[in-house]
Amino acid sequence: MKSIIVYTAIFDSYDKLIAQPSYPNVSFRCFTDGIAPQRPWQICLERTRVGFWTAKRRKILSHESFPNAQASLWIDGNVRVLENPLDLANKYLSNNDLAVYKHPHRSGIYNEGLACIKLGKGRSTKIRTQMEHYRQCNFPEHCGLRQCTVIFRRHTPQVKQFEQRWWREIQRFSARDQISFPFVVRKTGINVNALPKDAFREDFYWSGRHAK
Repeated sequence: MKSIIVYTAIFDSYDKLIAQPSYPNVSFRCFTDGIAPQRPWQICLERTRVGFWTAKRRKILSHESFPNAQASLWIDGNVRVLENPLDLANKYLSNNDLAVYKHPHRSGIYNEGLACIKLGKGRSTKIRTQMEHYRQCNFPEHCGLRQCTVIFRRHTPQVKQFEQRWWREIQRFSARDQISFPFVVRKTGINVNALPKDAFREDFYWSGRHAK
């Protein structure tokens, strides 16, 4: 790959935009309803009534935002890049369409769902319905869980199909994308590099909290 777009989405003042280092052939885009510019970010203003869902759509559907890109790197608003994103993408996507870090604490979507309910993240009825559906589909208990704070993507037709399926799953059930991610990976058969959780701190700085 010769270039990559690093992007995030911050609406309703959910995060403060973090300054990032500049790199050759790397562009930074922030979708937002209004936030102070911060180099090297290019601000993409978007007026919306429901900031949460606009941000979620931007996160999931990278092809919709960047139809001509070779690759993209999603980072949550509370993440700072510590290494050249293009070098990381060429390293982690050498034999895969997607690259996502392993979750540091949980090993499956069912304990992720229970944790979301306990922490009040998402509607509990939708999460329980989703988990029951996955059990009926014989999805395994400990299938591995990904931390969707950082997502490397090649912009291939396979990734586009994956994103569309992932988005439909989120619309149907819970907005907690880490619950549906492993299920859609298995259903689509897409190649995903499951990056070791220890490597996350070497490549990125994560503040561990959002602005609100």
